Amino acid sequence: MNKGYLHLGRWRGAPIRIHWTTPLGAIVFSGFEIAPGLWLGFLLLVLIHELGHATVVRLCRQRVVSVDIHGLGGVCRWHGEVTPIRRASIAWGGVWAQMLLLAATLLWKTFAGAPSGVFIADLVRAFVQTNVMLMGLNLMPIAPLDGAEAWALPGLLLGRWRRARALRRAGRRRAALRAEIATLETLDEEGAVVTPEVVDVLERAREIARREAGSSRRLPVGRDEDEG
Repeated sequence: MNKGYLHLGRWRGAPIRIHWTTPLGAIVFSGFEIAPGLWLGFLLLVLIHELGHATVVRLCRQRVVSVDIHGLGGVCRWHGEVTPIRRASIAWGGVWAQMLLLAATLLWKTFAGAPSGVFIADLVRAFVQTNVMLMGLNLMPIAPLDGAEAWALPGLLLGRWRRARALRRAGRRRAALRAEIATLETLDEEGAVVTPEVVDVLERAREIARREAGSSRRLPVGRDEDEG
């Protein structure tokens, strides 16, 4: 797996490696322009993208194996078992890092103005135009691009929110039933006039409360997405 790679350093113990095809990829991606700033920008974009994945992997308490950069882009190799929500979040990690870089670059341009040198201008062009293009490419829902897993995140979050809402509603219904049962039982103990109709309501309320308690235990909430 190390063949053709140059070791650049380590990030949180994981090796960062660059393949000999990376400069060729930068030249091709820049449209064969003689633009060192654009080439460097492409390299940094790929590195930041993969480090974004690595950061989310670490936040999910998993192990980053390596961060590799090559002529076709890069890959963050990691190991561990995660929930579907966390897997989709890891897929978004690279684009989230690119978004932060884009925001920082636009903020810098707002206060510093347009760069005067050609090298810096090409670097800024890479951080803005090339950055947006790479984000769009990576988010295409086609394997092995990030979009193949990333776009599952909205649906997974919506499903978790719906399950949590169902649990809250069931809890409120059980609390209301318990309050009604307690009121009726208090009337019975105090010797108040309790008609057969009230007794029937009390028994039905107790039965409903038992069913509610049983259904809440059987509710398919799935694995807790906040647990590692």
